Amino acid sequence: MDLQLKAAENDRTVIISSRTAEGIEDSVRTIESVLRDLLVHYEAVIPYKKGEVVSMLHEKGVVDLEEHQGAGTYLLGSAPRWLVMQIEEHCIGNGLEAAGMKRSEEEEEIEMWKALAKKRVEYEPKELTNPSA
Repeated sequence: MDLQLKAAENDRTVIISSRTAEGIEDSVRTIESVLRDLLVHYEAVIPYKKGEVVSMLHEKGVVDLEEHQGAGTYLLGSAPRWLVMQIEEHCIGNGLEAAGMKRSEEEEEIEMWKALAKKRVEYEPKELTNPSA
């Protein structure tokens, strides 16, 4: 089977010639597309005192719209999931759900332990049960 025909069967497969550099532009477009698919959309108002967060959103994601408002910097864009999770409290709407994401049980537990470490929640030990009893 011809390589170009085989590559055409998968939209993420690109043929590149090391001799003529043919296919380099297609490769860059494909990589950009794949990376764009890994980003999550968000809409948030970041307080002015958290300027480093705005900088990180510019650096690690794509900011489509930025406006300075009374409460902080309004941003509309896309960023990696881990970064959007960090700004959840500033997201407009339902936080992660507005961004099309939901926390896994493991992520919820991690957040609970972080809050516990910062003494933001009270720890209530659960009664242990013996499954073999």
